[in-house]
Parts: sequence; C-alpha cells; structure tokens
Amino acid sequence: MEAVTQVRVRDNYLLEIEFNTGETRVFDARPYLEKGVFTRLKDPAIFRQAYVAYDTVCWPGNLDIAPETLYDRSQPTPPAANPQCPAQHSARGRASHRVVLWERRPRRESPVAGAAFGPRAGLPQSFPVGAAPRRESRA
Repeated sequence: MEAVTQVRVRDNYLLEIEFNTGETRVFDARPYLEKGVFTRLKDPAIFRQAYVAYDTVCWPGNLDIAPETLYDRSQPTPPAANPQCPAQHSARGRASHRVVLWERRPRRESPVAGAAFGPRAGLPQSFPVGAAPRRESRA
C-alpha cells in the first residue's frame, strides 16, 4: 500500500506528493473542492496548510484524502523534475537510461492484393513456429 512521505503545495490547488515507493506525483485537488467538507479547501490559506500525517495528506479540521486516492488519481512527474531519480543523469550530464515506447504499427500490404507480409502474416494457426505448409502434389 502506498504511503505519503512528503507533500509540497503548488499553485492552482496542486499537490506534489512523494510516496514511500520513491515516486513523486502531482495530484490535482480542484475536482474535490466542490464536494462536501472539501469546500473549506477553496480558501488558499487553508489549502496551503497541507501536512503529512497517518501516511496521507491532511489539513486542519480533520480533513484528509486517502493515500490510495492520491496515488491513483495523480500523475507522475517527469524525470527532469524529480531530482531524486537515481538513474536520471550520469557523470557527463546525459541520461543514463532510456525509455523505449513501443507502438503498434499498421500491417503493411504486399504487392499481391490482400496478402500481408511479416512475421505474423497470413500463416494458419495450426502451423508451429518455423514450419512451412505442405505442398500438395499435382499428379
């Protein structure tokens, strides 16, 4: 279970929150300011009094938001904005790790109408990987 270890109040009712997982995430509290007891947080002076207690973010007047909600509804901060990221920069100032995003590419069509080519192109499901279909003899 995620637990809040530190909170920093940002402009526009945003909270920058550090969790016990080492992640730093940004939580937007604006959608909650119109709901029930959280309407008291519309006052910026009260909102700025956020503190960490009981593994979550709290405010005076016994207001708090569950740490699971804070984690699930927050966005991760980019690595450049998180100085605690151990793999962020090497000694030369370059990123010492790479993030590779894979995207699904559309299937390319072969010159033969309707036939696709590539590793998964048109082979029947019954053939094992690497096997070729049998040729029928023409006698």
